[in-house]
Amino acid sequence: MATGIQPNIGLAKHIGLYCERGIVVNDYLQTSDTKIYAVGESIQHRGEVFGLVSPIYEQAKVCARQLADESGAVYQSMPSAIKLKVTGIDMFSIGNFHGDADCQELVLIDHAQGVYRKIVLKNDLIIGMIMYGDTTDSAWYLSLVKNKINIADIRDRLIFNQCALAA
Repeated sequence: MATGIQPNIGLAKHIGLYCERGIVVNDYLQTSDTKIYAVGESIQHRGEVFGLVSPIYEQAKVCARQLADESGAVYQSMPSAIKLKVTGIDMFSIGNFHGDADCQELVLIDHAQGVYRKIVLKNDLIIGMIMYGDTTDSAWYLSLVKNKINIADIRDRLIFNQCALAA
């Protein structure tokens, strides 16, 4: 299975805007030509490209505020969660589920139940996660990521689910 988008940056390159994987924008959503703003699936902000609607809504709000001369409006990307529900496939992912050399991974594979979970940790914070099969605790994991909850005290049971904490 493969998912994702590839930004169409041909026109931007043609008119001379700086592009990498997408049209590079700053925190004000300005391109390399500061008179041109950009939002959506074709932009790249701080190295990240976007293929989900929720960050694009936030980009549009910031851009509108910029165009209305609210100079304090800046875009800050937040981890986006994806919950995929296709017949027979339950999947949830958030953040960086690949990690880097400074990260630790917790992995659970249960072939009999059809469950896979991978949690990527950095400094006792969840920076990314992917779940396949049982995604019933996805809202709880999402709140741990978004609220930057230190998981040091629950690390040994974190991979199982929220109910395992009561044990």
